[in-house]
Amino acid sequence: MVAKMDVESQLEHRYVFVVCGDKEHILALNYSLKHLRQFTDNEILVVSDLSRNAIDIEHNNILDIETPAHYSNHQAAIYLKTGIHKFVELDNTLWCYLDSDVIALNAEVNKIFSHFMAPVTFCTDHCKLRRFSPSAVRQSAEVKAKAKELEDMILSFAEFEKERAKEISDGTDVSIDNNARKINFSDWEIKALKLVNHLLSQSQKKKTASKTPVKQSPHTFQLPSFVAYLLLRIYRPFLKLLLSLFNSGKLTMYEEQGPYHLDKTELEASIKTIPGREEKIEDKAITLEEWVEEKSEFTWDMQNENWLDTKNQVIKASESDDLLKLIQSTFDITVKEPNWQHWNGGVFLFSEISKAFLDTWHKYSIQIFQNPKWATRDQGTLIASAWEFGLENQPTLPIEFNFLADYYHSTMAYKGNLVFDINAEIKNITPNFIHIYHHFGDTSWQVWNDVTGTLTEKRNSIIKS
Repeated sequence: MVAKMDVESQLEHRYVFVVCGDKEHILALNYSLKHLRQFTDNEILVVSDLSRNAIDIEHNNILDIETPAHYSNHQAAIYLKTGIHKFVELDNTLWCYLDSDVIALNAEVNKIFSHFMAPVTFCTDHCKLRRFSPSAVRQSAEVKAKAKELEDMILSFAEFEKERAKEISDGTDVSIDNNARKINFSDWEIKALKLVNHLLSQSQKKKTASKTPVKQSPHTFQLPSFVAYLLLRIYRPFLKLLLSLFNSGKLTMYEEQGPYHLDKTELEASIKTIPGREEKIEDKAITLEEWVEEKSEFTWDMQNENWLDTKNQVIKASESDDLLKLIQSTFDITVKEPNWQHWNGGVFLFSEISKAFLDTWHKYSIQIFQNPKWATRDQGTLIASAWEFGLENQPTLPIEFNFLADYYHSTMAYKGNLVFDINAEIKNITPNFIHIYHHFGDTSWQVWNDVTGTLTEKRNSIIKS
């Protein structure tokens, strides 16, 4: 266990951003600067290679560092970020590095410095090592394009699921019955639900046969919509099998009187039609595997748990051990926990005591620029550096100081007023720094609109002056 740095309170606290090149990153920086200036009186430094920048940085404290000319803008930014300790003054200073898309939301951000644990302190990432692996390992142009296509498909499914949940919650779908929640169904789902509805109707009629006869429609029973939705979500394979048996004439029901063959004609003639849903519509109750298979060339290899393209090439857009193997072969470093909870490089604390660690991270990050097996990123080399220094159990920053607002996160729920649930165990998180790396500036996203609501232009202008 690394002891907390006792001299933290004696050090000057400063913030530093790094940005280089592209307009979108500088626009994000300019916006993030406005927020941070609103909530701190500490010095804010921006490190950049101004000769590369597409637009001006709106700040008056900029350190201009020339980067190697043969680097791309992305490589130049990594060069500056991982080598930040070489460019800033370390004497009597505790620095907080921030990515350009990390936004301050309140004055609590300044408490981040109290969490420094030597030699460096990062926050955890939103996923674990195996899930991150495909992002860090370079693939052929063809496989990479397919992996991106598959990843986009998976992300689109996550977005679809969020919209789906919202539709059910808001009641904006088409109704299965007059009084229940509203759900959309495809043709095969309608037929499967008709089949289940018919069987339940038959059962209900038998139960009431001994009672006083009441003149009624032969099939007044109808599935409540929430039951129909649960059937489709939980027992979808069974419903498909049931419908398949019926379509092939092999579905036989066994009753007290003996076997009862369910006839297609009888079904179509007698069952109560689900109101208004006979037309073909998009399938909206669907698994991830079905979604991807229906909308792309990819198929799911259930036995080996891999995605395959039409050439039977394995396309990895979810999880793999490739990064773990690449770290071993490149740096001779063994990561002993294959699914380690790695760090996110978007926010970290460093000081003079961090030099040895940062030297290694910088060296490894520059080294992989020329290695065709590595994607141009700094997070894989951060994992290697952490294990090289035996920091796999190093305490990390509370997630409030680098809250990764993942637009596509499958379990994350936004509760309003900048409060989030990450999953069933981690709830009511109120970020101090929010890291928006998807949909930055998207005014159709309520999270973004609430973030912008924390910016007070009057206070910001006072600090700038």
